[in-house]
Amino acid sequence: MSQLKLVEAEVETLTVRSDLLGELNVPSSEALHFPTGMLGFPECRRFVLVRARHDGLFWLQSVEYSTLAFPAKAGNKLTGANNRSGNTVCQVTRRTPLCS
Repeated sequence: MSQLKLVEAEVETLTVRSDLLGELNVPSSEALHFPTGMLGFPECRRFVLVRARHDGLFWLQSVEYSTLAFPAKAGNKLTGANNRSGNTVCQVTRRTPLCS
């Protein structure tokens, strides 16, 4: 009888520098993309959502700028939506702390 080994697929990671949180290694698939940037920060388009020390709290850390991180509270869900010009934007709806 031959022995079978379980092999895990390698996950591509994204290394994000944060002045607040230090160096973060996050799966690339979990990076969030805001095509038109964040309100007031149009050049900031890629973010990662990182759990904070307290339950229900998160940090939305910019991938482009190590100094930019927004506090976030559980209970909201970020989902994609289209605006009137057909561009994809993000909207916040209640229900879950994770992004989809």
